[in-house]
Amino acid sequence: MSRDPHKPGYGEPPGIWENECALELASGNFICTDAYPHEPSYVRVLDADLHEIVYWSIDEFKEDPADVLGALFGAAKGKGKTDA
Repeated sequence: MSRDPHKPGYGEPPGIWENECALELASGNFICTDAYPHEPSYVRVLDADLHEIVYWSIDEFKEDPADVLGALFGAAKGKGKTDA
């Protein structure tokens, strides 16, 4: 996973970045990406305390979409969560 040091919020305390679209999940975690009208350039998952768990650039997603999607869903699901 690489970080884009030019994205707002890089190196700042945890949280949802300005101009970021964040979707809160049943697990309490969040999936975040660039807000409209910007094209997505990354996807990241935050825990319920808004700490970043994982981050992928759009290039990483393009290189291995199956691996990123699997990891994204696992991170979004949260620790200790099981299928019902």
